[in-house]
Amino acid sequence: MKITNAILFLSVFSFNVNAAFTEAEIKQLEEINKSSVVKKERAKAVLGATTEKTIAHFPEQSASITALKKSWEETIKKKCRLLTSASRNSDAEIAAENLCLAEEYAKAAKFFDELNY
Repeated sequence: MKITNAILFLSVFSFNVNAAFTEAEIKQLEEINKSSVVKKERAKAVLGATTEKTIAHFPEQSASITALKKSWEETIKKKCRLLTSASRNSDAEIAAENLCLAEEYAKAAKFFDELNY
């Protein structure tokens, strides 16, 4: 009976420990994550638009530009997974990866944009 009570006590206690965030903190984390998703999506859209602009300027290089963009996007994803590996399984995981992706997409867009001049 004591063992059953101890197990019951530990399971109730462990649920309370996991619920350490207040509702305000949870909402703040959700807002940070939503903001990071928006930044990532905007940067990816800019990369797409810049790539299309570059293709319009250099139609004979269309296949090469498209292949480079695809390759670059795969590399960016791998790079950000590696750079944000320390934040895995933490509250900052989503925001850290999205912000890394946004930054790297912006760098790629800048590269393609500079080809146009």
